[in-house]
Amino acid sequence: MGVAIVLGVVVLLVILFWLFKEMKGFKGGALGNIGESKNDWGSSADTLKIDQGKYQAVFLTNGQVYFGKINSHNNTYIELVDIFYLQVKPVLQQGDESNSNNNSSQNQKTELSLVKLGNELHGPLDRMMINKDQVVFVEDLKDDSKVTDAIKRYQEGQK
Repeated sequence: MGVAIVLGVVVLLVILFWLFKEMKGFKGGALGNIGESKNDWGSSADTLKIDQGKYQAVFLTNGQVYFGKINSHNNTYIELVDIFYLQVKPVLQQGDESNSNNNSSQNQKTELSLVKLGNELHGPLDRMMINKDQVVFVEDLKDDSKVTDAIKRYQEGQK
């Protein structure tokens, strides 16, 4: 239930930002001219300040969210490394046959899990160049967030 609420809030935020963007007539993408003057996030008043020691959530226009560290950027792209993303999987339920046939589409439960980029069929490297025009917004993650905690547990299991 809590995962569904979090996912709903994320979708709502993306929709609200898109509506705001359309009303204001932004041009050049949501990040506009972030860091164009220098190659760091805090170089001028017009730049988005991101702590490079923390993980960021990068929200894209297609609704996808990637979690990682912003390594570098230029006028067109941001480079994200140490990347994770959310994956929704249906949860198999046990119950009597007649009840599951009647309500299977209405009562389908899902599980949200954090997945490390790199194990997909096409075998991507743990580096992504994201076009700034496709970025809705970027957030620093707290050190004690559920996502950051899951990343730390994943990294401890890799050692």
